Amino acid sequence: MWGRIQLLDWAGTMQNTSTYNPMKIGISSLGKSWSIVPEVLGFLDPQRFDFYRNHPEYGNIKDMRKQYGIEGIDEMWIVTTTDNETVQAFEKNVKWFKTITNPPILRGWACEGIPDLNTPLQCRQVRNLIYLILLTAHRRIPKEVSGVLHVSLAGGRKTISADLQDAAFYFGCSNLIHIIEQTSQQQSHSTQK
Repeated sequence: MWGRIQLLDWAGTMQNTSTYNPMKIGISSLGKSWSIVPEVLGFLDPQRFDFYRNHPEYGNIKDMRKQYGIEGIDEMWIVTTTDNETVQAFEKNVKWFKTITNPPILRGWACEGIPDLNTPLQCRQVRNLIYLILLTAHRRIPKEVSGVLHVSLAGGRKTISADLQDAAFYFGCSNLIHIIEQTSQQQSHSTQK
């Protein structure tokens, strides 16, 4: 019932993970669109990559970051499936992370042999994986410091996002976020101002 967990790859500052305890972790789902990860990172860690610096709502975005204590991350964990397009999207992110100066560590998690969520068993296996990932994140954050765990629902399958939200509710997180795509009507309205 559990399936095997597969660590897809990692990039960034390679540290001795047996002694390294990150205090700020971002977790996000990923589907076939690789660009959701830079968007999430740009929101969580603008010092490394200020994706929203030219956004018409930049002042509000900065205020949100301040209000919710969003001040960067040490690691970005991605939950995904193993279909070819999604793995390619993750590999694009690995390459992209290498272009960032001092990038956070990037980790990708998937259930081995589950390219898509087609059966109730596959959905349960991925749900178990998501619960394990959030539990692991909580264990990686030292108890003696106030660590941060951001969970993003943007990208990937809706069932994965729903399970991330459920796990965040169950285990707790600092912030639960979602990146909302601006519609063409909203874009034309904002350019008319």
